[in-house]
Amino acid sequence: MTARPLRVLIVDDSPEDRELYRRLLGQDPEQEYGFLETDLGEEGLRLLREESPDCLLLDYRLPDVDGLEFLTRALREGLVPIIVLTGQGNEAVAVQAMKNGAQDYLLKGTI
Repeated sequence: MTARPLRVLIVDDSPEDRELYRRLLGQDPEQEYGFLETDLGEEGLRLLREESPDCLLLDYRLPDVDGLEFLTRALREGLVPIIVLTGQGNEAVAVQAMKNGAQDYLLKGTI
């Protein structure tokens, strides 16, 4: 294990999906993780600024902010790897997310 847990910010309005990500990452025998979570984009941006996580898992569809808008604003706050997750995405959205600076774009159904 590493000396310091990696801090992952999860911005997703689904409690079930947040729990799934925590559980999947918790299975990694090589790394410990600490989690910050919110179901709102504005709160996610605040946590990004104040907590400086190592990575951000971002739901594309949030109740208060579009995922691509969040991505653009988050990257202005500083460089942190961002993975965009969606259950209803399409290729055009994936391409736009990558152009906007996402490290990766994953369909929730394939995780």
